[in-house]
Amino acid sequence: MPFIIQKWMFNIFLPRGAAHQPNVHHDQLWAQEIVESGNRSIFTEILHPNVEARGIVILAHPYRSEARLFFQQNGLAEWYLRNGWLVVIFDFNGFGNSPFSGFDFHCDIIPLVKKWKSQLPDLPIVLHGISFGAGQAILACEQPQHQIDALIVENCLDSPLSYFRKRKPSLYRFWKTINLLRQKPAPDYVSAISRSANCPPTLFIYSTEDTLTPLSMGQKLLRAMPVPAEMIVCKGKHLASFSADHTYYTRQLGRFLANCRQQKA
Repeated sequence: MPFIIQKWMFNIFLPRGAAHQPNVHHDQLWAQEIVESGNRSIFTEILHPNVEARGIVILAHPYRSEARLFFQQNGLAEWYLRNGWLVVIFDFNGFGNSPFSGFDFHCDIIPLVKKWKSQLPDLPIVLHGISFGAGQAILACEQPQHQIDALIVENCLDSPLSYFRKRKPSLYRFWKTINLLRQKPAPDYVSAISRSANCPPTLFIYSTEDTLTPLSMGQKLLRAMPVPAEMIVCKGKHLASFSADHTYYTRQLGRFLANCRQQKA
């Protein structure tokens, strides 16, 4: 598909990418870096802990106009930092400061993993994706030799089409028609995760009051896993469990991360 048509479709289907909302309270301690890979330039920011890092966490943002800065606003980046993790946040292409390069958003993740694996090979790399970012994280783990040591899938759809079916029915019908005409259909996250022969230890996080990505979607993903995985169910609405059920969320997340570090050691 010609790039100009892809860009037009991106603006139609994912308009929040072009409507970037900068964070006026952005912490200037973050080190900024652009990771180049092929035709893509991924804008990243890194924050190092004050102690020896326990590992590296790459946070993949949801479909929000603030893109990577979502993790500063909801406090998850700060939680990882306080617990000794080197934190990497980035803008998917077309969002924030990363120019649009195509709909293969999961390919934005792989260069970041390779970069940090080459620089700090002894540290585990955890990929934590939320909603849109969780779906792309699943697709990244489908790639051979992805080098991701642990995966956290939070509030993930079963398929991208499910978003439009619930939120934008007219675009859903249009996208479904386009999908039928494409040589390569839009990715289905349930099918993708079932094909991940080298899937890392995985934690699914879902929310009791989430109407966009209900628990039933998480259960479909969990059943499709080719290796054992676990799920926690928190209070709260879509994207809100970290704040709505903070104690349970962080306790379970901390336990999962500790187990992953032990396995890596």
